[in-house]
Amino acid sequence: MRQSLEREVARERLVPRDEPDDLFQRLMAIAERAAQVPKRQDAMTDVEILGYDELGIPTR
Repeated sequence: MRQSLEREVARERLVPRDEPDDLFQRLMAIAERAAQVPKRQDAMTDVEILGYDELGIPTR
């Protein structure tokens, strides 16, 4: 068991990782692009997304 874990840890260390600052910048770029997506005029409400009407009865 121990040898298996040691091999797995060694293998994980070989995988290149992003620097924390680089990861932060990538996440911020994604957030900025997502913020630019226009809101839909006919967007469904949370209740509609879940599939219930205004009385809480399933619509499907």
